[in-house]
Amino acid sequence: MPISRRAFLTAASAVTLLGTAAALPSPAPSAPSVAVLGLGGAGISATNRLLPMLRGPVEVVAADADLPTLRASLAADRLLVRGEAELPLLLPRLAGHSILVGGLGGGFATSALSTLSRRAPSAAAVVTTPFWFEGRARRRVAHVALASLAESAQLLVPVALQDLLLTSGRVPLQGAVHRADQVVAHVVDAVRVALVLHARGVLPSVAGLASPSVAQGSDPVEAVRAAAAQQDQAFATARSVLVHLRGSAPSPADAHDLEAFVRSRCGLDPLLSHSHGEGSDTASVLVLKAA
Repeated sequence: MPISRRAFLTAASAVTLLGTAAALPSPAPSAPSVAVLGLGGAGISATNRLLPMLRGPVEVVAADADLPTLRASLAADRLLVRGEAELPLLLPRLAGHSILVGGLGGGFATSALSTLSRRAPSAAAVVTTPFWFEGRARRRVAHVALASLAESAQLLVPVALQDLLLTSGRVPLQGAVHRADQVVAHVVDAVRVALVLHARGVLPSVAGLASPSVAQGSDPVEAVRAAAAQQDQAFATARSVLVHLRGSAPSPADAHDLEAFVRSRCGLDPLLSHSHGEGSDTASVLVLKAA
């Protein structure tokens, strides 16, 4: 069975890999920069939630064809893109490690995600699919776009909004949208960590399809158990698993128990990472699926 690994990925990265000490590639002098590009209303809303969570060298960019939506972005770098012909203006921001974030189903983001993932094939894409009540037409557009992204994006991480609605209980629509923004922000943060670990040689591959889950808990153990419980189907086809904790750090004993718990669910030794953060302990489980 693979040995768990522990490393401090430099203070700048603000990410700690937890587990049993073992040899790792020598860390780079600074953490690799990651660009997060929020596309359209859903992407901009999610990156607004993400910004307070970020530490280290992360560039957040917002882009939309609608000026009022763009003005709502908290990103320092905001670009008004009037039509598909101007999308190549975004490519310089996707030259390194990058994550595209947006909602599928129609409008600017769907077109931009498709175009940019083809022009920047090393980018990861975190995308949402529509709520059921948004209509059959939007769901059909999202389905086609998702299939296209699976062929072009280096890593595709879909978040099904309808599933979030079903698991959120009886909440108003605005509450479901708020919950969706929070989940997408934590998923993007976990993908960012995966890219950093891949750049350091800790995570061998970040290509293909990944299944995300996010849960909060009164402590790190409860949060991880709740997030892992959502991944039983994905665990059956997993090739690697990243568990990223944000909030209070688990004790060494808890970290060991959490690794054993996830291993018992999927048969793989997970990567368990941690970033400090305020609020409830939140666990994001990212299951990288086998081809």
